[in-house]
Amino acid sequence: MAAKLRRSLNIFVAFWVLIPGSCALQERAAEDTVSAEAGRDKLEGTLREVSKGEIYRLEIRKAGTKRDVLYSEECSTELKIGDGQRLSCEKPGRADTVDVVYRDDLQSGAVVIQTAEIFSVRNGQRGRRFLRCKTAGSGKQLALTCDETRNPRPARKTLTSPFPSMVEGLDLPNSHTLAGDPKAGPFVIRAMAPSLPEDYNQLINDLGLDEVLIFKTPIGDEVTTETNDLLAASEGQQIGVHKIDFPYFGYERLKAPFQEPCTQIVKGLGIIHNAVQTGRRLLIHCTVGEDRTGALAGLYRLLSDPQADLPAVFVGEMCEHGYEGGNPQKPSTPVVKDIREDLTPLFLKMAYLIKQGRITAANLETAAVAACTANPQEGPAAEPEFKNGLAADYEAGKYLCGTSTRYQP
Repeated sequence: MAAKLRRSLNIFVAFWVLIPGSCALQERAAEDTVSAEAGRDKLEGTLREVSKGEIYRLEIRKAGTKRDVLYSEECSTELKIGDGQRLSCEKPGRADTVDVVYRDDLQSGAVVIQTAEIFSVRNGQRGRRFLRCKTAGSGKQLALTCDETRNPRPARKTLTSPFPSMVEGLDLPNSHTLAGDPKAGPFVIRAMAPSLPEDYNQLINDLGLDEVLIFKTPIGDEVTTETNDLLAASEGQQIGVHKIDFPYFGYERLKAPFQEPCTQIVKGLGIIHNAVQTGRRLLIHCTVGEDRTGALAGLYRLLSDPQADLPAVFVGEMCEHGYEGGNPQKPSTPVVKDIREDLTPLFLKMAYLIKQGRITAANLETAAVAACTANPQEGPAAEPEFKNGLAADYEAGKYLCGTSTRYQP
């Protein structure tokens, strides 16, 4: 890894801590915490290769000191995906995890450090710490110099995804092509909700948008506002707007009938599939385009490619684009916790029905009736694989996101 990093690479470091009462995670002992004053000091450290391409040692300390070490632990390679890589640093016997992520292209090169335990206490209140760092050196050891910042503030007034657009000619955060090619013709793009005049101008005038799928429960009049903005920006061009009132979470927790969310998801998949088949240009989004949009996009990947690997889709299409813990700025509680307990189990049930051939691209119009009538995991109609505990591939506890290698503050 170190050999691929060059001098003056800008690095971002985020020390995560928890809000009081959030999650059932252990707090670090008092002697392991960093004082409130430490957060105002400049920090430095090293990332040193121990075993070629696999094991590294990360050390963070107060600048100008050798003994005042705030964090020191070995990290192992946990994920390699495309040109991204994530290292995981854990101390045995403690609920303490640190993710170090970077990309080979260096355009978004970053190191993100996340800890599940208390790393600092400021005026009696636990909060997050973010460090912006630069590197020097090459070979097997990089030197880090860091300045602390508070939570990065988005340039937009709305809730914003920290992930940059991957679609050429579109600046809307977390934009990513799900199907087709925006440069060559029809496409399906997933993204966060548009909110700026330039978003609508790029989508409609530059990319030729035909339709929008809003996959969320509206808050106030936000969906009406978006619809009006779309119509105004289109200058008379007809833009189709599909609305599916899908909540952030709650179906699993409230024990709602499986048929309702299943039918909504099948409807969303049908809209995407129809756009692809008819050569339409479609945008799908929820609020920041990470969780509900991520789950729907992941299921479309499985639907469009029966041979797709479920864990690979979960990581590549969902975690890498900010699903639950893939976005390290997302609150651990209630957001990440509730997604893991609610939306992910629902996603896996739908994935199971797709993998079993109960929901296919050919039967989307009838699948809502046939496949959504019974919960495959619960009740007398439970599928044998779930009932007998054989569906190991669909256990929610195995599907957890670490920090995305695409994360940029």
